[in-house]
Amino acid sequence: MIYEFTTPLADVTLFLATTPEDGAALIREGVGRGRIWSMKEVAVGKATVEAGGISGLRAVVDAKLTFDGRAQDCKRHDGPRAQHVDATGDKGHVKANL
Repeated sequence: MIYEFTTPLADVTLFLATTPEDGAALIREGVGRGRIWSMKEVAVGKATVEAGGISGLRAVVDAKLTFDGRAQDCKRHDGPRAQHVDATGDKGHVKANL
């Protein structure tokens, strides 16, 4: 199942693809990977909010859209930076420190 949604965190419509096949169908239709959220990425977003608040989720959304990629991980670290998010896409790889 595919859900289309809007959020104040993004200027474009986003999609939740509940299965890999749904995500692949959206890509075949020309939707960029950065606009497609998998169930795993929703879990990364949830973990990001729990670790760093809504500003962390905004960074994940921005990274996905900028790099037209996927959010891979959210890791909490001790020290001056509470967490980082790995985002990988066709345009490269970034670790966003939040």
